[in-house]
Amino acid sequence: NATNENDNNNNNIPSIGRCEFVVGKVLKCENHQNADKMYVEEIDLGEATGPRTIASAVRLHVPINEVRDSLVIVFKNLKPTDLRGVMSNGMIFAASNSDKSKIELIRPPKDCSIGERIILENDDLTRYTPDSEIDLKPKKKKGPTPWDDVVPFLKTNDRCEACFNGIRFMTSKGPLTCTSLANATFS
Repeated sequence: NATNENDNNNNNIPSIGRCEFVVGKVLKCENHQNADKMYVEEIDLGEATGPRTIASAVRLHVPINEVRDSLVIVFKNLKPTDLRGVMSNGMIFAASNSDKSKIELIRPPKDCSIGERIILENDDLTRYTPDSEIDLKPKKKKGPTPWDDVVPFLKTNDRCEACFNGIRFMTSKGPLTCTSLANATFS
């Protein structure tokens, strides 16, 4: 199994380096037919295979016109998952307040390149080879997944910049941000 082999080779790589987050452009966004809280997007990650289908549970809080034709951050090497009849091939990042009554997309600067891998301000994560796939719900759990190690440390700072453990996520054009949710969790 290539995933297990890759996971074994990545034991010396920090969990954040095993995850791959990239800039994507939403080409199409529609309401999910079987889930009132979800959109189904076609997102270009600059891959030769073409855009990916991704289902996102942001429909009740983010207007469809804010999603269409916009740049987003995608968790690229997430294992594909069936979400209410749609095979979702990744996850977009969104910040939320504590009671989840407000959700905002995490955005790269407007002039970023599609497919650009996100790094940390003090660590060029491109030096790590990410896992081929990260399964959020493995059948046989042998300890935390890389995502389990990362997600508790995903928060925006007081300037609404997306951070991992207090360190800003960066693109070649600047930090990732949300509109107004300071000191909020995101995933």
